[in-house]
Amino acid sequence: LFAIVVANLVHNAVAHTRNGRVLVTLDRRRLVVADSGSGIPGEDLDRVFDRHFRGPDSLGAGIGLSLVKRVCERVGWQITLDSPPMQGTTATLGFGS
Repeated sequence: LFAIVVANLVHNAVAHTRNGRVLVTLDRRRLVVADSGSGIPGEDLDRVFDRHFRGPDSLGAGIGLSLVKRVCERVGWQITLDSPPMQGTTATLGFGS
């Protein structure tokens, strides 16, 4: 399950960063995937975990982040996204206490 979550988060970061960087960090408490891409529009941020929701620049099917959310709910992890306009997106996967 961890591999599925990581693959989806990294894939999204790479897919939405045409020029820039993707940084992945891992410690005992969390995994952070940060990119310097275009970010997620504020009005879409609450919907990105909905099944089949796709942003305007997405070429995917809108399944990846919904799958991430479902896995996290099942195993007790927390997933959060921070995406200031035009400053990239940071996904933080918390493993609990």
